[in-house]
Amino acid sequence: MPFNYDSSISSVKNNTSMLWENEYLRKYILDTRPLSKRSLEKMLFSYELVAFKPDTIEDGNHNGVMVRMIDGSVNLHLKTEKYEFCTIGELLDFIINLDTEKSFLLQQGVKLLKYHERPLNIHIDVKKECEDWAVSKISANISPKNEMPTDENSNDHEIPLDSLFADISVSDNDYREFRGKIYAFALICAYELDKKLDGLRELIFSIGVDEDFTPYILRLDSKS
Repeated sequence: MPFNYDSSISSVKNNTSMLWENEYLRKYILDTRPLSKRSLEKMLFSYELVAFKPDTIEDGNHNGVMVRMIDGSVNLHLKTEKYEFCTIGELLDFIINLDTEKSFLLQQGVKLLKYHERPLNIHIDVKKECEDWAVSKISANISPKNEMPTDENSNDHEIPLDSLFADISVSDNDYREFRGKIYAFALICAYELDKKLDGLRELIFSIGVDEDFTPYILRLDSKS
């Protein structure tokens, strides 16, 4: 039976769980878990980068990235600030106290593709016309210099995807293959969610792309 969330995808964990049911999409979904000391320890040992974020789509604040150092300490990057923590307990308390009224998630980090040394996300708008979904807009959003990228950053600089890839020396064949992959990826997500959420008319994706040109979902908004 379809879920009914009043056409609102408000939880990162919820949309991840719904899309995980599709075998094709699983390879593009990052390991995402509720914040806890055990999860924090396990993920910092398992992944080179670990991100944290509030489990509410509308909140783009308090998104950070962590990396475990050889000596066991953890470096954290939050907006333009960097912090170092000697213990997992100190790190956990810091994240929780960023906003004690919100629940936080941990997510496998991605080494994002860069444009002139600035990390980028790709934003895709997908709209439903009659019973069919179609990509209506696709662009690259470039993070400000020396600022950590987040799922949503009002200071991002937007450029057309064609212009971006023309400037980073990607072959025409590789670009066509990549563009086709993210179009298919976004449309499959749309049809999958349309089966489970009533009244969807538009989906807005923020896609992280790693240095091997593999896309991953960072953020997903909906409109009815």
